[in-house]
Amino acid sequence: TTYLMPKPFSLLKRTLELYPFQLHSLVLSLFASSIGPFGGFFASGFKRAFRIKDFAATIPGHGGFVVK
Repeated sequence: TTYLMPKPFSLLKRTLELYPFQLHSLVLSLFASSIGPFGGFFASGFKRAFRIKDFAATIPGHGGFVVK
C-alpha cells in the first residue's frame, strides 16, 4: 500500500510503500516502547512503598527477578 507522508516528514520522500503488517509492526513497536518503561517505574514504586530493596535474593544487591 502506498501512503502519503505527513508534512514534517515529506522533505525527502512524498510517498512510502509498506505492506500492512509493516505498518502494524511499526505502530505496535512504538506503543510498546513508549509504555514499557512504566512497568519499571511501577515496580520501583511498589518496592519503595513496602520498603524492600530486592524482589529476590538470586543476585545480591540486584533488584531481583519477577517470576510468575
